[in-house]
Amino acid sequence: MVLFVGNSGGVDLGILDRRVTNTIAKPLVFAKSSEDFIAEAHDSGLGVVLPGEAWRNQLPIGHPKRAGAFKDVQYALKDQLDISAAPLSPDFVAEFSGHYLEEQLTARATLTTTPGHVHDIEGGVGRENDLALAEAMSKDFLSRRAHHPVGEGGLSRTLFASIFVHGRLLIDAVPSLIDAYASIRVGGYWVVVVNCSGTRQELAAVSDLVVGLEARTGRPSVVSGAGPAQLTLPPYGAAATCTGVNGVGFSYPPPDWAEVKRKRAQTKGNKKDPGIAVPPWHREALANLPLGLKWAERRAELFRRWPCDCGAHERDQPPAPSEVRTHNLICGQRDAAGIFLPAADAGRAELARRINEASAVRAATGMTRLGASWRGAAFAHRRRVDDERIDQPGS
Repeated sequence: MVLFVGNSGGVDLGILDRRVTNTIAKPLVFAKSSEDFIAEAHDSGLGVVLPGEAWRNQLPIGHPKRAGAFKDVQYALKDQLDISAAPLSPDFVAEFSGHYLEEQLTARATLTTTPGHVHDIEGGVGRENDLALAEAMSKDFLSRRAHHPVGEGGLSRTLFASIFVHGRLLIDAVPSLIDAYASIRVGGYWVVVVNCSGTRQELAAVSDLVVGLEARTGRPSVVSGAGPAQLTLPPYGAAATCTGVNGVGFSYPPPDWAEVKRKRAQTKGNKKDPGIAVPPWHREALANLPLGLKWAERRAELFRRWPCDCGAHERDQPPAPSEVRTHNLICGQRDAAGIFLPAADAGRAELARRINEASAVRAATGMTRLGASWRGAAFAHRRRVDDERIDQPGS
């Protein structure tokens, strides 16, 4: 598992279960302000991913995501990028991909990623532009011999191709994406599901994509953005997931957090919100528990009836705002250890047990039913097995 720490100052790396987490991720724009944390990760033998977030160039001029540290990176554009308007010129592709790689290498990333953008359609000019950028960056990576370790005794570097795809488009795009990215010389794939709606079909398509890429190329895939149910993907073929203590979704366009904070402050002033910033994860319910006073009683009931032994808070009470991130981190590590570490069949059996348990917990507390996405990877696996049987001679 790749732990995404976002723009926070970092986490206590000492509490990571290194059996399941051997890499941390942090947006490149925060690398300079997090040099000590990145150095600590290197000293601890952890891999480091610093996504460049090229998609920020697609946002309107003046959007907060284009301000701050992002405007200072070499690949930040002066104008808004319409990635689907026309093919990018060879000179632009070479310069942009070169800057994109250079920024990551300078910031001491061990797993570098190619530029990824958000597309409203699949198979169009926008996707072709992303492929051109990935191809150029792959050649640049190889010509620089950038795989050499970061510092003496450090981890060797690798390059993953970024594949950003809308969940609603992925269902029909799996074969074309596999064909398009299989020929690019990279070490693996960084798959980001955009605006995932959490349907069984979407999670099944994600599973089909990563399993298909590895079957075709032998290369691993890391998945992010697919929501809490992406926990189900590794037992069915994904090499890893990228999960953060604040959540696992990728919304585009991204929210204006300054506006969100302003509205939240107004809400607090009206005493309608207890001020919890990050939803606490409840393992038995497989749920990020909603915030606000409306859910206060149910949060209390869940932790009272199914106590938590993470050690970050009173076991029979929900974590306080200052405890939520540590609670979520420890619980996420334990979830991953129980499902990822056993052999495939045992991991799938444990996953099925957890899903059944969560369904019972939700029914007992009046929660909504567990989303169908939690069974998407298993559905895709059964379908692939059936297809293989049909294709066998004599079937």
